[in-house]
Amino acid sequence: PDVEELYVIRICLEGVAIRTTVPLLSPEDFAELEGLMAQMDDFADTKDFDRRDIPHRTFHTKIVAGIGSRVAQVMTQAADHAARYRRAYTQAIPEMWETQRAEHRAILDAAERSDADSASAGLVGHFVRTARGVITKLDPEHVPRKLNSAVDVMLRRDPETSARKD
Repeated sequence: PDVEELYVIRICLEGVAIRTTVPLLSPEDFAELEGLMAQMDDFADTKDFDRRDIPHRTFHTKIVAGIGSRVAQVMTQAADHAARYRRAYTQAIPEMWETQRAEHRAILDAAERSDADSASAGLVGHFVRTARGVITKLDPEHVPRKLNSAVDVMLRRDPETSARKD
């Protein structure tokens, strides 16, 4: 339940925050985000997940920075609490970096195209995959209904007709 609640917070707040931030990003911001991607790759290649966490956190903070300080504070708290789960999951499945890298790349590419909707959908998908992976490892019987509802809202799906993992 803790993982699920943390990711509901992250999905809802950061999904909105990235939509707000994408139009505000400058060429310098994109250059910084590209540099953070390169740093994450370098640390992932050496399996230095503690160091990889620094540019990873900065990437996520930068891509949603336009939302404002009050919301940013709540997002930071949720990310801090979720970090222990994410770190354990990533270390348990180190080959997961290729998937994570592709997700980060898709988010950044959408932002660079000024496609806030696709950037938001990519971020939501990134969080959902992580949350479901962690939940499955911790409690395979848990049905993440709250998580599914948050995804439906953020991806503008009808919960009655969407095909979800229940």
